[in-house]
Amino acid sequence: MPEGTRPAYAMLVVALACSVAAASSLASTLPHYRVEATVSRTAPQIRGTVETTVSNRSTRPLDAVVLVLFANRFAAPDADVTDVNRPFVYPYEEFEPGSMTVREILVDGAVAASTSLSQPGVPEGCLLRVALPGSGMAV
Repeated sequence: MPEGTRPAYAMLVVALACSVAAASSLASTLPHYRVEATVSRTAPQIRGTVETTVSNRSTRPLDAVVLVLFANRFAAPDADVTDVNRPFVYPYEEFEPGSMTVREILVDGAVAASTSLSQPGVPEGCLLRVALPGSGMAV
């Protein structure tokens, strides 16, 4: 081994160890999702539950989270879909409505209050605001 290479290897090992530690620390603060779903040939085609873990990495307390119900984006035909972009939006080129229904939201085991949210440019029913416990937020 050439003179002076041993410290370089030691520095590389320390750098790798630090990056692995940082990555595992970051992973514990990232959102986690667990989906349990059943797929059927008849309606409802997908039925299941979603469990989400969110960590607040800001310095301010959260009073609510917003869920995006993406399937509701396709509950009604979109006037902006043209012959040019239709194959990219509707793979079979025919509109088939989709939707998602949230029956119950639990936060730390307790039923949480939720309300539909409106946002310009987002179809109705796509955004759901969920109050977090202890926030005192009325929905």
